[in-house]
Amino acid sequence: MSMYLTKSSHYEFANHFWEINNKPSGCYTPMLKSMCQQLFNMHSHYARLHVFRFDLRQPTFTETNKRITTFMRRVSRRLKAKYKLKDVAYFWAREHETAQGQHYHFVLFIDGKAVNYSQNISAICESVWQDMGGSYWRVENGFYNCHRNDETTLAAIIYRISYLAKGRSKYHKPKQTKNYGPSKIKHKEATPSKPACPKKIKVKKARLAKSMKNAA
Repeated sequence: MSMYLTKSSHYEFANHFWEINNKPSGCYTPMLKSMCQQLFNMHSHYARLHVFRFDLRQPTFTETNKRITTFMRRVSRRLKAKYKLKDVAYFWAREHETAQGQHYHFVLFIDGKAVNYSQNISAICESVWQDMGGSYWRVENGFYNCHRNDETTLAAIIYRISYLAKGRSKYHKPKQTKNYGPSKIKHKEATPSKPACPKKIKVKKARLAKSMKNAA
């Protein structure tokens, strides 16, 4: 898949133009598409979603993402058992700059009827990753509760998680190693209805002004 890098301030998905965080290095469109698909696919199953952002760091470099596969398997198992969930959707992005090991930016999409606060989710993620020898970082103001018809909150979520698609820091890895990974939740409807024309959605910056300081 071609990793096209856009410098546009908006990304079209589901016949809306969503504002994205494209500064300063632009955003990879395949990553934007993948994360938006998981967000909207989950919303096709659940009217309300709980969205949670966090980061994972590891002390040494690894050529593969096998540890992340193990991490998500363990986290999903614990979350499903605790909250009686059918699905746990996610998107992660791998980055590596000057530290010895790479780090991962994560977002989870969970049934909002079962979960509306992230404290226990955060504790589970932190416990699993620390048991695996890594360090965990909970992003400030990193959770949202969103109804599928709430375009204002959807816009804030897409702007926030578009940071994971940024062009910077994605190159320090073996060629065959993926720098992002989504869950595989399918859309509930075979053919989603579409409005006649795309609609541009702007983000209300009030909440983002503080939270974006620690989004990295």
